[in-house]
Amino acid sequence: MRLSVLAAIIAWLVPQICVAQPNPVTLEKIRVSCTTAPCSGNDTVVFVHGINGSAETFQNGTFDWPLGFPPTIGNRAVDVYRVDYRSSLLSWAQGRNPLFDDVVDKVVEKLSEIRTKEYRSIGFIAHSLGGNIVASY
Repeated sequence: MRLSVLAAIIAWLVPQICVAQPNPVTLEKIRVSCTTAPCSGNDTVVFVHGINGSAETFQNGTFDWPLGFPPTIGNRAVDVYRVDYRSSLLSWAQGRNPLFDDVVDKVVEKLSEIRTKEYRSIGFIAHSLGGNIVASY
């Protein structure tokens, strides 16, 4: 009896936790020196994690790659952003994550902020699924 009650609670609770909640793709400004367009003298780098990833994807112990990225390369300032999107494996297994095409569309929408700044170049550092998303950009 106790086991069946526990199973019923778990069966009810897991979908409640994993229900697709509004968790849009976010574009986090890590370091931005150019605040108004045109930024044609600056470059920018965007970090994009993979499936089941997060901001921690680009951390190694106490070192954080987006934060530690050089502020200049040569004589050009480099602005740094990080894209985040929902990618929990459990949610994917239950079909509760957005479709790949929907994630790509949202990422492209979020990156419009960067595109409108008219940077000299936009580079991406991506892991796993993040690389697929970037390739679709």
